Amino acid sequence: MLFSPYLISGHYFVKTMKTDIFKPVPKAQIFTNARTRYYIKGDEKIWLDTLVCDKPIFNPLKAEKVNKEPAPEAATVSESNNPDNEERAARRARNKVFELCLCNEDLKYFATFTLDAAIINRNDYTCIIKKLNSWLDYRVRNIGLKYIMVAEYHKNKAIHFHALMNDALPCVESGTVMIPERTKPVKIATAKRLHPNEEDWQTVYNIPAWKFGFTTMMNCEEGTENHNRVATCCYISKYITKGGKCGGRYYLSGGDLKRPVAEYYNTEFNNAVENVEDITQKEFDICGSAFIKTKPKIYE
Repeated sequence: MLFSPYLISGHYFVKTMKTDIFKPVPKAQIFTNARTRYYIKGDEKIWLDTLVCDKPIFNPLKAEKVNKEPAPEAATVSESNNPDNEERAARRARNKVFELCLCNEDLKYFATFTLDAAIINRNDYTCIIKKLNSWLDYRVRNIGLKYIMVAEYHKNKAIHFHALMNDALPCVESGTVMIPERTKPVKIATAKRLHPNEEDWQTVYNIPAWKFGFTTMMNCEEGTENHNRVATCCYISKYITKGGKCGGRYYLSGGDLKRPVAEYYNTEFNNAVENVEDITQKEFDICGSAFIKTKPKIYE
């Protein structure tokens, strides 16, 4: 069984678990030109996307080649300032968040965390993130919290957060509900007047443990078309490209989150071009290699 790969003196090596001895492996056994990813739904393995390149560029064993040539001089202009790079980074972050939503069906509670200006400086991201991380980490370790969270700016530049979470946080009914006609919670009396059909109501909860401001939380599986889990997953992921970074990060995540499962293999590039129907066209190459990618599977 192969373990950690290494490259020594221009040759690829892997360390075997049984003998604890480095074993040389040909480059052809390390690199592949195709990758297919899945996510697990119950006991079922569901296809997510496929990427096929015209060169073997995937390195699933994470082998690294020792470069004896001197390192190139640093570029005069930082790549992070390149708008195209920023756009690609935001797109990657958005895709990762959407994939996390796909892989973790127990993230079914949509919560909003606001900040009280009397308790904390709502514009000081450094101060906010320090307290937020401490609050989240404690609950990840002690009650099994799992979450994906994005930040959003108010018009006055104050920060609040939206999250998709599991059911770990204790909550209480707020006395308000969501109805199809409104985008914000309304009181029960208002709901009865505007939308008497209680089957379409979505109960709004509060999270008492949040001491830095106000909260709302809803079970996405109880929501109508505009507020259900599908709409919530799309909102959480799409907001990354809409709102951009907050404090240098596109999103926060924590807990025992499941990730996509990847399988690597070699296949004929030209045949893949002809046989794959749902191809996403890209404007840049990967490692100087032409590639095709199937459109990602839409959440079901």
